[in-house]
Amino acid sequence: MELETFFRHKKARYENQRVTINREEQQKIWLTGLNQLYAEINDWLSVPIQEQIVIVSYEETTLVEDFVNPYLVKNLCINVGTESVILKPMGMNVLCAAGRVDMVGEEGIIMLVLLKPETGEYQWHIVIRTTHNQYFPLVKESFTDALAQVMRKDD
Repeated sequence: MELETFFRHKKARYENQRVTINREEQQKIWLTGLNQLYAEINDWLSVPIQEQIVIVSYEETTLVEDFVNPYLVKNLCINVGTESVILKPMGMNVLCAAGRVDMVGEEGIIMLVLLKPETGEYQWHIVIRTTHNQYFPLVKESFTDALAQVMRKDD
């Protein structure tokens, strides 16, 4: 097979798959959920931010995923003294979820996923990785617990 023919077949297959799944709609849900996550975290951190205990910043990055053009997202950086926790969007092509964000700190990584439960509203959940993954709603208390797990232990 000629190189050009090989690439034509690859492109045709890509275009067929891209059309069968509405990636644009998925991307809109994912990016809306990401913005809502960041807004909620900023709300939870509003007092420590006002008291200048915590500094929140953003770093733009490009995500490259199958079947969509590369696109810009923002990492959310939470800085406390000399320590940082970064929420890194990983993408929307996630099995059983509309998107994934990794919470990365010095002590580890916790996965957050955007799920649509029976209520019909997308909600962020913390994933506890076991043989059968467990999902817990992301609320202020579970967010605090997750931060404590990924940040340095103060003994």
